[in-house]
Amino acid sequence: MAEDVLVTNQPKLLKWTALVVLAIVCLVGLCIAMLGMGRIGGAQVAIDPNRIPDMKHGMKLYTVSCATCHGAAGKGLPHQGAPLANSAFVTNSTDLQLILMLKIGRTQDDPKSVMKLPMPAKGGYSNLTDNDLHDVAAYIRTFDTKVATNQ
Repeated sequence: MAEDVLVTNQPKLLKWTALVVLAIVCLVGLCIAMLGMGRIGGAQVAIDPNRIPDMKHGMKLYTVSCATCHGAAGKGLPHQGAPLANSAFVTNSTDLQLILMLKIGRTQDDPKSVMKLPMPAKGGYSNLTDNDLHDVAAYIRTFDTKVATNQ
């Protein structure tokens, strides 16, 4: 008789267990989403929050990897790359958001794309590190002297 009660309660126990597991998974997912300000689409940025970017290094990297499309002064080139000087995107993005965008690039159908052109991840230079991108982001911010670096 005790075995009959145990057998008939197993489906209820499994249902409750499944619900509890589902609730835990959802809560963990929500926590990750809320804390995931350092990630977009699975990409993460690993930079020491106290790191000071190297502007000279950022300028060198920008010249090699970004100026081809965005111009030496960040004013953009027709049919190549959007202007970065006085850019609302640059102005309104935190350093972390800007670094993440540089890291993952942008597709031509991205709603935030001004020119509807693709931008390759890391400007097409896969060897750039997060620290390199931090330096580039800091240099890009110098194109608009009215904009302070957002943290």
